[in-house]
Amino acid sequence: MIALKKQIFSFFIAVMMVFASFVIPASAEVHEGKFSDGLYWSLDTKTGVLTISGEGKMDTEYSGEPWRDYDGMFTSVVIEEGVTSISRYAFAKMYSIESVSIPTTMGSIGFNAFSHLTGLQYVNYAGTEEAWNKIDIDLSGEGH
Repeated sequence: MIALKKQIFSFFIAVMMVFASFVIPASAEVHEGKFSDGLYWSLDTKTGVLTISGEGKMDTEYSGEPWRDYDGMFTSVVIEEGVTSISRYAFAKMYSIESVSIPTTMGSIGFNAFSHLTGLQYVNYAGTEEAWNKIDIDLSGEGH
């Protein structure tokens, strides 16, 4: 009887070790949609990257951006080539953002588009300094 209990216990331990060796991946989701005319957004929660793509300008206003529902679920914003403007307050007070990539097609950045990003560490712009200086950046709040 003791031998049988030892066998059952050993079997139970072996089964537990097999299950314990499996790594259960974190749940990852992709959220996406269209906003503004010709622009799309996609958020991969596994990588923590929010991507803005398409061609045209943002026409959202503070609180109207669909990615605000996922605040804290991404650390990086990649704005792809073809996007020509960033709306006022588009990413304001989104404290988890650590990096932003801005395309060479950027023509204007709205007032406080990136205000209060206390975690921001990197801004990447693939263009030249001369091209960067030509981007209309609204610092006054009076629009473009």
